[in-house]
Amino acid sequence: MTRISDGKSIDHRPEAALVGGDVVQLGELIGIAASSIGAGELGSLSITGIYELPRVATLSPVPAGTRLYWNTAAQQVRTTAGGGFLIGYTIELVGKLDATCRVLLRQ
Repeated sequence: MTRISDGKSIDHRPEAALVGGDVVQLGELIGIAASSIGAGELGSLSITGIYELPRVATLSPVPAGTRLYWNTAAQQVRTTAGGGFLIGYTIELVGKLDATCRVLLRQ
């Protein structure tokens, strides 16, 4: 058995260029571009950790531990799937008007 890495990030060669912070879905795996990666170039995706991500404002607070879904079209997290994919969980109470929230990536 050979250990390849610590599992906090993976190599990725995107078809289209990515900007640092872009959310990437690879099947059931979720990653966030650690920095900008050119189309066809080898770069790194973080697959663990806590990230502050933009969110859809709601009419009520969102408690810690709530499932969050990534809406690719809007580039925001939301509390309902609505065509998005599960990205992770809130780590703290999110106010109803907060424009961002802290998300523990799910893996």
